[in-house]
Parts: sequence; C-alpha cells; structure tokens
Amino acid sequence: MLKGFELAETDIEADDKDDLLAVESYHKAGTYIDEVGVLCTSSIFSTLNQSYWSNFFSTWYTAVPINLAYNAGFMWVDAINYFYYTPETLEDGDWGYFVAYLLGDFSIRLFYHDNTPQRVTI
Repeated sequence: MLKGFELAETDIEADDKDDLLAVESYHKAGTYIDEVGVLCTSSIFSTLNQSYWSNFFSTWYTAVPINLAYNAGFMWVDAINYFYYTPETLEDGDWGYFVAYLLGDFSIRLFYHDNTPQRVTI
C-alpha cells in the first residue's frame, strides 16, 4: 500500500508525475471513505434512529408496501442500470463501486422513504 508513496531515486520528470498521481489516488480513495462514513453516521443517528426502526418493525406489514409503492420507480431504475451497464460502458470503469452503490440504493428503499412534501418552483 505504501508503494505509491515511495519517490524515485532519480530526478526524471515522468517518474515524478507518476508519484504524484499515486499520492493523489490514495487521497481520493480516502475522501470517499470519509464522505461515506460521515453521511452514513449522520443518517443513522438522525433519520434512521432507534425510534424509526422500532416503529418500522412494529408496523412492517404496512411500512414495507408503502416503501415499495413510493420507491418502485427508483428501484426499477436501479435494476435497469444493473442490467444495462457493463464494466466497459461505465464512464470511470469502476464496476465494484457501481454494483455496491446500486445494491445499497435498492436495499435501503425497502426500509425508508422520504415522505416530506417536495415543492418544485418552476
């Protein structure tokens, strides 16, 4: 893992650029972990807190169908995207991230929907 941080002994300009790109890649990967960690922790402690889950499981027989009805279109798009895209057709080619994102998005929609009214100003 630390191989990308090792600098070349020689002072060749092309090698320096590769070293910088390696450090930048590690930094970019770390920012994704930080972003996901902060957003997930925030939603777990604020929106998906203990009262939400106890209410959800006590009325699961109505909560799940409401979530499915509310999120059916979003879930359909997730399913279509999974079958439509391939690692070759993705813009960045990161198939692992794409599949994990779709699975996470699809599965959370079974348990949650945002029922606050959305007003769009045109």
